[in-house]
Order: sequence, then C-alpha cells, then structure tokens
Amino acid sequence: CNYITVGIPWARATTGGAFASVELLRVIDDKCQRLFENCFAIVEGPDAPDLIAQEMDKEVILYMVNRKNNPNYNEDYSIIDPSIVFADTIPSAERGDSTYTFEGYQIFQVRDDQVSITDVDNRDADKVRLVAQCDIKNDISRIINYEYDGYLGLYVPTEKVNGANEGLFHSVKITEDQFASGDKRLVNHKKYYFIAIAYAHNEFAPYVVDPGVPDGLRGQKLPYLASRKSQAGGSIEAITVIPHIPTMEAGGTITNAEYGDGPKITRIEGNGNGGMEVHLTNETIDEIMAGAPYKSLTPEYKNGHGPINVKVIDPLNVKAGSYTLRFIDTLPVGTTNWELTFTDDEGNVEVIHSQKTIEVENEQLLLDHGIAVTIGQTNSPGDKAKVKNNGFISASIAFADSTKPWLSGIPDVDGPGALNWIRSGTLNDEASPENNDYDPGADGANFIDPEEHYEKIINGTWAPYRLTSKYENGPQWNKFAVISKMFNLHSVIVVFTPDKSKWTRCPVFELCESISLSEGGAEKMEMRAAASKDRNGNTGTNEATANGTQPTGMSYFPGYAINVETGERLNMAFGEDSWLVGQNGKDMLWNP
Repeated sequence: CNYITVGIPWARATTGGAFASVELLRVIDDKCQRLFENCFAIVEGPDAPDLIAQEMDKEVILYMVNRKNNPNYNEDYSIIDPSIVFADTIPSAERGDSTYTFEGYQIFQVRDDQVSITDVDNRDADKVRLVAQCDIKNDISRIINYEYDGYLGLYVPTEKVNGANEGLFHSVKITEDQFASGDKRLVNHKKYYFIAIAYAHNEFAPYVVDPGVPDGLRGQKLPYLASRKSQAGGSIEAITVIPHIPTMEAGGTITNAEYGDGPKITRIEGNGNGGMEVHLTNETIDEIMAGAPYKSLTPEYKNGHGPINVKVIDPLNVKAGSYTLRFIDTLPVGTTNWELTFTDDEGNVEVIHSQKTIEVENEQLLLDHGIAVTIGQTNSPGDKAKVKNNGFISASIAFADSTKPWLSGIPDVDGPGALNWIRSGTLNDEASPENNDYDPGADGANFIDPEEHYEKIINGTWAPYRLTSKYENGPQWNKFAVISKMFNLHSVIVVFTPDKSKWTRCPVFELCESISLSEGGAEKMEMRAAASKDRNGNTGTNEATANGTQPTGMSYFPGYAINVETGERLNMAFGEDSWLVGQNGKDMLWNP
C-alpha cells in the first residue's frame, strides 16, 4: 500500500480583516515549503555545552564543556540553512552565505529547575536572568532577531545578544543571586539554578524594509540561532548548585588560591605582553639594576601579571609542580599553537596541546589541573580597528608616601596653543593645520588615536612620544616622527629614586624655540650647549664628562626606566629651555 501525507497550511490574523489573514498565510506557506524542501528537518543551533559546577563558600564556579563527539567540540559548528536561497540572477560573488557558524555562549540564572529552554529563548524576566556571555572576537557583537508577532501582524526586533566581543571563556565565577531583592550575595546551603546555551550566527544580508515583499522585510530576519537540545540529545535542563564551605568534602584541604589567581611566570624567550598588564617581581628589577648588561635573561613576573593569561579556575584541583609553555609553528604556514608540559614533584611528565591556534583567543580549561590557559594573538598599538582601546592597557602612578604626591604634570588641553601637546582625536583644520590631530591623511580618515585613548593617561600628563605636538613649544622633534611608531610602544616602568647609584646618565635636549635666545645658539632638540654634569650636579669631573668624551650636553635623570616586556633597562633623556633661567631651564638638572 502507499501512504500519502498531506499538509494544509492554515492561518488567521487577529486584526486587519480577511486580507491580513491572507498575508499571514503567505508567511506560513513559505515556512511549510522550506520544511518540505529540507525533508522536514529543522535547522538546529549548536548543542548546549555541559554545565559543570564547583561549589565554594558563598560562590559558585561554572564550567562550560563540549564533549569530543559533539559537532561543536572545537567551536567549529556550522550548518547550512536550506531556506536561505538566492535567485539565479544574482551573481555568485554577490550572494550571501547560507551557513550558520558558532559565535558564542550565554549563561542564565533561572528561577527553578522547571524553567524550560523556551522560557530562556523568550527571555522571560520572571524566570530567566543573563549572568554571563562571551563570543568570538570579531566584528559581530549585537545580534537582533526579527520575529513575527501574530497579534501585531509585524516582525518585531528582539535583542538576543549584546556581545562583549572580547574572546571566548569557558569558566566564570558567580557571586550574586540575580533574583534576590536587596543583598544579592549568594548564600551558603541555598539552591540556585543555571542554564548554559551556545549560539550561532548568520547574516547573509542585513535586513531592510522593502514594501515589495510580503512580510515587509528583506534580508536575514533571524541571524541568531541558539541551542535547542543538550549534547546528550535531550532537552536542556538547569543544573542545581548549592554554595558551601568545601573543606570537609576536600578531605580537610584548605585552599591557598581563589578563582582568577595567576601563577608567577618566568619568560625564557621572546618579548611582548600578550595584551596583559605585566609586572616584574622586585627580585627581577634588582637583577636588572645590579649592573651590566642591565638586563634579565629570564625575567620573572608577579602572580597573575605575566605575558600569558593563566588562572586558577578550580582551587580544589590545583596540582603541585611546574609548567613550561612554548609556542609551535604549525601548518598551514603562519599558524601557531601552544604546548604545555607539566612536571609534578615526583618527576612525572604530562604534555597538553592547545585545542585552537592562537589566532582565536580562547580559554582552554584544564580541569584536572584546576587551571585555564587563555592565549590569543594580539595586534600592535595603533591598529585601531583590530586591537582593544587602540592597544592601551593601563597606566598608574604610585608614591612611596601616598600622602605626599610630589610629582604632577601639565595636563593636555584641546584647542589652539602649546597646552594641546597630545594630538589624539580627529581634528582636521585645513585653515590652521598646526591645530590638527595626528594624522588625518589625504582622506581625513587616518588619525592615529581617533578615540583619544592615549590622551587621558594619568589625567593627560603622559603620552606616547609619537602623539606629542611637533609644533611651537611642543616636546616632539618632528624629524623623529618618521621612526617613532605606535607599534613600537612597550610596557614600561619609570622609577624616581634618591639612590644615586641607580640614576640614568642621559642627554639633555634644548627646548628653546629660538637659537638667538638659547644658550650657545643650540637649535631646539639639539643637545644643550652647556657643560655636562655628574650625579651631584658638578661640572668638570670625570663622571660628568665621561672621561672627556662628552664635555657638554650630558647629565643624570634621577631614576631609571625598564622595558618590562624584555626585562632590560632603557636609555632616557630630558629637555629644558635654557632661556627660562628663572624656571631652572639653564642648570642641566632634572628639577622642573
């Protein structure tokens, strides 16, 4: 016998009369046709990751794990949506992509264990609250779906993701109850519920309003495609967690670390900061300053402030031993992976390989070791569209006695004049180019720091030399701009000290704008035409003249500078205006 299956599309609009029902029927008919063409298989989003919890004292650590047999194991989920078709008249080069690809994760706290994935998809605020989100660092962040509202008879925009766009993580510490009123801190021995989902993205064409199509919109209405099932193939269910003091279940173990703590890291080779805020240990600084070659071959960094991001994610599972991480060039040419070798206190060795190349910033969980490694290729400062904050990470100033902040500076002030000494921004004044910010270029769109990230460092009193003014009373020598590039910026510490043995011998530059007013007729940014001085401010000594090789133009800066990425001491210089005698501009000493 033969079986014939018949489907009958049916729709009725709640408002707008009979014709509105016809319009709605056309929408439903299109959906039925697409299902038929796909053998009634619904395009599924990536499976939800397994959500694992470590319950701690008044906090919970959540881990998102993809199983090895999961299509999204390495976050490489992709699926073709057969409903996305392009007319034959559209050239191939102009057709969009019909494939959904993995984009990120979302973690929600839910009211109880009866909350369904439908509630999550609907973002029912009485049942669902977003607590964490991460996504691939790319040009995709905010995602909006246009979903049909039968009551309104319209496609209504719904924000599904407002992405951080800062790379993937797979662990997060939860310390607050999003459903609590008043004090939100988690409470021990109370149940909390969480759901994690993955989502994919496709935007073969941005939506546009088009009265010529039945639903009024043309383009991708549903760029966001989320998990509908678990990796086990069933429905996605909330996990239950109960914060508590873990000492008893850990055999009396007392943890000496917390989530997010980082180890001390010793650099064996290479340079750079990996996008991290790096700080050398005091022992390494002492080694650098001990004498020639004024460099540490293996600089050590303070806990959590090394050039790679390694952190504790499970304080109860951290193992005693040492780790060595190295980068390995792999095929195809130009890609790099990392390899981590663990040696325990008994000499046993374990080698762990990265799941992804460093081209994609990714947090890799090493749950058996209680740590995670996050490494991604970083771009250089000045790569405005490719690096966060144009490469700026952080800046601070500290005093030995915080009640006596003895050093200040001249804050940058935008506008005409010498006080506009940091040229960040987008000013392009053709009538007065001396007021311009760097560098507009021929099309006026090539500014070095358009969002002014480097104009606010320590209240606008420090800046990269490349961005300082080269105009009248500005500190930059315009000939130096050719070789002073933003991508050459490094993480640096500058230390002022009364210990004269650590002072830096350096050239003193003339800052006077007029050779007729400067001492000895020195031009601006030439070395001062004055006798060199030693650490004690004396002239004529062997130290001042360096045994006669530099009788003029040299003095001492009362401190030192270190490149914390390479572990080496840096050369320094300072300038003074010899015409300003009453302001200490002619004494060859750093005493502004």
